[in-house]
Amino acid sequence: MTRLFDLVESQGLLKVDRARRLSEQDLIESQELMMVGTTLDVLPVGRFEGHAKTVGPWAPRLRELIQEDQKKGQI
Repeated sequence: MTRLFDLVESQGLLKVDRARRLSEQDLIESQELMMVGTTLDVLPVGRFEGHAKTVGPWAPRLRELIQEDQKKGQI
């Protein structure tokens, strides 16, 4: 997640607030939600606690950023 934040900020794609703690209500009220991890890279979430989430363009774009970064790290 930290690396993804670094990439997003360096490319000026989104404003990142690393200090903010998200509540369950924040997640419920969000339009788009995704999970980030070393195995799944970036995975869009279709439903959270019974609330439908939009699967928008951000998850594929962020996954692409992570995968490009991983390729650069290979020697």
